[in-house]
Amino acid sequence: MTKRVILIATAVFMFAAFAASLDAAIVRDTLLRENFNGTWSTTSPPTGWQIVYDAPVDNSDWYRNGSGSNYYAYLYYYPSTTATDRLITPAFNCTANPYLSVWLICDHEYNYYGGGYTAQIRGSANNGSSWPNILKDYANTTSPLMTEWFDITSWANGQTSCRIDWYGNGYIWNINWWRVDNVFVIGEWDDGGGSSEEIDLAMTQIMRPYDVEQPGVGFKPKCRIFNPYSGEQPNEYLADPTVWAEVSCKIKDMGTMQTVYEDILGSYPLEYGYNEVDAFKNFTPDAAGNKTYRIDFVVEAENDADVNESNNDAWKVFNCPAGIQVDAVAISAPVDSQFGDFPPTADFTEMLGTATTGVTLFCEIKDATYNAVVYNEVLTQNFDANQTNTVPFPEVGFGTLTNGNTYTITFGAISGKTLLGETMTKDFKWTEGVEETPVVASFDLSVAGSNVNFSLGASSNVSVKLYDAAGSLVSTLASGSYTAGSHSVSVGNLGSGVYFVKMFTPSYTGAAKVTVVK
Repeated sequence: MTKRVILIATAVFMFAAFAASLDAAIVRDTLLRENFNGTWSTTSPPTGWQIVYDAPVDNSDWYRNGSGSNYYAYLYYYPSTTATDRLITPAFNCTANPYLSVWLICDHEYNYYGGGYTAQIRGSANNGSSWPNILKDYANTTSPLMTEWFDITSWANGQTSCRIDWYGNGYIWNINWWRVDNVFVIGEWDDGGGSSEEIDLAMTQIMRPYDVEQPGVGFKPKCRIFNPYSGEQPNEYLADPTVWAEVSCKIKDMGTMQTVYEDILGSYPLEYGYNEVDAFKNFTPDAAGNKTYRIDFVVEAENDADVNESNNDAWKVFNCPAGIQVDAVAISAPVDSQFGDFPPTADFTEMLGTATTGVTLFCEIKDATYNAVVYNEVLTQNFDANQTNTVPFPEVGFGTLTNGNTYTITFGAISGKTLLGETMTKDFKWTEGVEETPVVASFDLSVAGSNVNFSLGASSNVSVKLYDAAGSLVSTLASGSYTAGSHSVSVGNLGSGVYFVKMFTPSYTGAAKVTVVK
């Protein structure tokens, strides 16, 4: 059981309990809490939770979705199966006190497509042996994202092993998605003591800086604070009561042990729940790099109202290496309307004129509608000074992308979680297996001696590039708009070795091998 929260009861409640106490007070015990932000999966859910799923594991089973500091349990319609999918809480005990009421509070969203699907939130008082208590039946209707209270007093109060089940059964294609987050179970009881609700602010996470930051590039320090103060009305538990606090940030150069940054946010409002605080002024690390810093965050409730100050601070050490900047400069795949499996491909350039080894490059794809990450891959590359590398990432397509959906793809370079240069982003639509517009047969690419020949079935923008065997760009042979018909360009004077030519148009991608022997 977590720390108890005490509050003065309202006048209405006090009047009802007048015979017992003129100063009646309500205590709220947190019997269960889960925000799904920890690391978990379908086959390894949060501690004590159970997921019933249809193998093999995929997005049509309950899984961890989201990004950054906001993750949640999610059920998606694809791939299409007929199955039972359940998300079940650990057992919770409702006998610790003679509770006046027991509540389930959760964020939930259900988006229905059509055709029939059983989706219910239901409860058990016997550790899941039976589930007779239906808290919500979505009844084939869409329910928008909301925070909802469910009074479970009648069947949960006084029971030792209660559980909640988000139960789905049927043809999963008939829904779009189902989302669950921020699950609380609380028990309310009257201690008769007239105490006020305790305030216990907690510094829970340092969100910025990352482990590695870029020299000379400013950023805003950012932290996460939990405020458990829930207000004085039972039905306002998740409203927005506010605690006013002082939040401070200090950064120290670990080489000189001197404080190089300090900012204090006075009278900062912290609402109930988790608060992301990013109102600090910018800090810019030394442009020369090769620096190590320590950052400290502290939160203090005004008027010394915090009952526990042991969890009010957090710190971390972060580094600023020197001389790394790699920009994503061009995207060659996907095209705007991409069909079938493809390797996401982009050009990256070393920008500072310094050879760099072991640079981590990333490619991320998000569903443009729901901002959910569906693909995230990293590769390591070495760069000579001012070198441009064309980098293909592992193929993506069927099983990850959904036919007809629009996605946002981003390429960039990172060290730890820090960007090492400019990113490139584009939106594209993915089509399963067939082109949106059939490719004319006369689109073609071939090599004859030192000439690269390509033909176009229609006028088109064309990019023809030459790469060495290591994947480094040697030269751009053609770029721009070309008319329909046949065209030829020379590869130039190359040294002995194996080379590759790649041709990109909005509706055709081709590659050819070039072998030079001297």
